[in-house]
Amino acid sequence: MNLCNKARVLELVNENEIKVRNVSSVENSFLDDFRIGLKLRGNIWEVIGPVNIGDLTKIKSRELALAETTLETRKLYLGVSQAEFGLSEKILGIITTRSTYARLGLEMARSSFVVVPGFGKTNPTPIVFEMMASHEMAGLSASECYATLSLFEITCSIKIEDIDYWQIYPLNLLKEPRSE
Repeated sequence: MNLCNKARVLELVNENEIKVRNVSSVENSFLDDFRIGLKLRGNIWEVIGPVNIGDLTKIKSRELALAETTLETRKLYLGVSQAEFGLSEKILGIITTRSTYARLGLEMARSSFVVVPGFGKTNPTPIVFEMMASHEMAGLSASECYATLSLFEITCSIKIEDIDYWQIYPLNLLKEPRSE
């Protein structure tokens, strides 16, 4: 498994092994030579319990305006990335919270930090973040990168079932895909 630097990611985009949608420039999305900065859309969702895992259709949530929201402790929020990604079967992604914000108590990728090979391959899909704060936190902005995505080229392609990720997220988080 090899970490892709900016030049390699841009090559893979040109080779259609990586698709990126809804960013003005893939090249300018990099924070450094290895990390793509991820920004949130304008709204987040607070998951309201109790949650019955046996019936995901009845999960309750409330949609909140990002800039007007104060994250409270012990609550789970879901955020959606502005950028949408499509990865071939030979690309794996790792999501991390930017350390500046992690040190202040914000966590963006609690358990789901791996973007599997083949994610959004046929229909580029945004990343859904599991957001929690260790204390009350306000001042979030859709213009700031709170998380990053690092991409890795793996030595063998992983064949996975064709999944439409737009359809599998609970709570109707994702609106219809945008046309290119």
